Amino acid sequence: MNARRVSKAGLTLGFGSMAEHALLFARTVLVARLLGPEYFGISVTFLLVVSAFALISDVGIEKYVIQSREEDLDRAMPTLATMLLVRGLVMGLAIVLLSGWIAGRFGQPEHAWFYALAGLIPVIEGFRNLDPLAQQKRMQFGAYVKMMLGGLVPGVVLAVVLAAITRDFIAVAAGCLLTSVVSVALSHVLAARSYRLGLDGAAFRSVMVYGWPLLLNGVVIFFATQGDRIIIGALEGMRELAGYVSVAAITGGISLFFAKVTGNLFFPLLSEARGNMEHFAQRARHTGAVSLLLISSTVFPLALLGAPLVMLVFGPEYQTPALLATFLAIQAAAMMLRSWCASISLSLSGTSDILNASLLRIIGLGGAIYALSSGEGIVW
Repeated sequence: MNARRVSKAGLTLGFGSMAEHALLFARTVLVARLLGPEYFGISVTFLLVVSAFALISDVGIEKYVIQSREEDLDRAMPTLATMLLVRGLVMGLAIVLLSGWIAGRFGQPEHAWFYALAGLIPVIEGFRNLDPLAQQKRMQFGAYVKMMLGGLVPGVVLAVVLAAITRDFIAVAAGCLLTSVVSVALSHVLAARSYRLGLDGAAFRSVMVYGWPLLLNGVVIFFATQGDRIIIGALEGMRELAGYVSVAAITGGISLFFAKVTGNLFFPLLSEARGNMEHFAQRARHTGAVSLLLISSTVFPLALLGAPLVMLVFGPEYQTPALLATFLAIQAAAMMLRSWCASISLSLSGTSDILNASLLRIIGLGGAIYALSSGEGIVW
């Protein structure tokens, strides 16, 4: 393992991910304070709709770009671009058609137009150039970080400014749309390969063989990671959802940051070594040790201090039970460890492993529905 190359890539990716999560966390806190729990809860449901359709339609296009061999990628890129565009158009249409039903499920039937706006985001994202992702195969993360932060900075600024001026949840939608437009434009500016559409049958079959378990896994992951928020929003209302999300923003935000950094760093490292199983096993051990070190240094403080930290950061309107913070901190630890396991499976094309593991994660949703329906509260 080239320590200098890995450390340089890790610093670039670490800076990018730290800046990304700092910006998203700042947006969450400022918007929550400016809008109050009710409107903040509605803005959260907008983000839920966007992430839901992205997950349930994910056939692993981005992961395939990193996992595939360099000699196969040039031929496959036009097909991948076409698949990404078609996926975005279909998702956008589906969101618009279902916007009234979605608004009704969240108890906001008069705001169907707001959820219809979410359909614009996948359409815009469908025109993204995938080359900045392909550059990660060579442990080059600069273009990806510039693209990500270049779109996020103006989007966050717009969301916060509009929230301060209008005190309305439309601020979050406007910020998300601007982020998508700028980041897609930057993906073309920073790309080394030109953007081309096309369809190669062999490439399409290869992507689908690799990605179909991820498509099923995306549905499962959506319910496993976002199902709790949907249940709370639908059964308890926007204020309870806002309180829950404020805790998750701290516990889940930290774990998501580390999971994303380690996942993006571990995946190409492990994929590169898959031709030599002894070398691969060594890298798997080293990356696992890093994951355990990160977990032990973050989870225990969060489990103990999560509840008072939420009130300090978000304000007294977002008071939450201490036990909820403890449970969500444990969940954050599991997410970080799972990211390491997923990197191993993905690098060996074991996408079905992730699907099988994710199926176990949705078992608790039935208990969550029962707990809220019987009046036991969010902690239960």
